[in-house]
Amino acid sequence: MKRIAAMLVLIALLLLPCAHASNNYSVLTNCDIMRRGSRGDNVRRIQQALINMGYLSGNADGSYGSKTEAAVRDFQW
Repeated sequence: MKRIAAMLVLIALLLLPCAHASNNYSVLTNCDIMRRGSRGDNVRRIQQALINMGYLSGNADGSYGSKTEAAVRDFQW
């Protein structure tokens, strides 16, 4: 149950910044897209969710690097 809740939190964190977007491309360009090099609280929350689900080890440092990128890729599969 805890794993399902963590997965739902991660999905929400990945999608909520763009929840207001429509099919209009100009609206989508204003969304916060997380990718390698991104930093901040949103990245930290994503990392913590990945750690809770076992996809990432270590501490949530708020820096989207190669390990976070690999963990997100593993989660998506």
